Amino acid sequence: MNSSPPVLAPRIDAHGGYLLRAEGLAGVPLQRLGRAALEADGQPPAAAALLVSVDTGRKLVRLAYDGPHTYGPAGAQWYREHQALAAALSSAFEATVHAYAFDPDRFEAVTAYGAGAPVGGETLVYEERDLDVEDLSDEEFEALRDSWPMGRLARLLGLTRQELLRLPYAPGTLLPLDGPEVDVASLLVPSMPVPG
Repeated sequence: MNSSPPVLAPRIDAHGGYLLRAEGLAGVPLQRLGRAALEADGQPPAAAALLVSVDTGRKLVRLAYDGPHTYGPAGAQWYREHQALAAALSSAFEATVHAYAFDPDRFEAVTAYGAGAPVGGETLVYEERDLDVEDLSDEEFEALRDSWPMGRLARLLGLTRQELLRLPYAPGTLLPLDGPEVDVASLLVPSMPVPG
């Protein structure tokens, strides 16, 4: 009989953010756009910063606000409802930006922005779906979750669902919104390993 304790996967906390490809991001005034977008979303920018994480291998950038309104389930709900930064970024460098929000107990939501406007997306509220998962094997359940909004976004970006959900734990650079503009090109150099 094996007396080893079971290995449990770490819980992924509720979070949200904005995902985009790094091409063309150099020269975009991230802090200025972040300030203006946060004000448009009804939050004072003085108490917030912008966390920038870069996966140079995949040319993927994750942006997330660091402020009291962005943590836990309330923070995930805030990202679900406030996407001015995604609209501004998609307009500023003419590329698709994905705004996402994830609460492991309630929902997952993805909205794609292009040219400053929403161009697609999907929200899954778990309690609104008849998710009869008790009879599924672990593999069948994972395949089902891969078909949900976060799983589809992960595939689009060349990630697994688990890698996407762990992006908030990757190293990044904190940019104060009230500080001097930082050259975004300098942030595109370090590699962001996805924690496993």
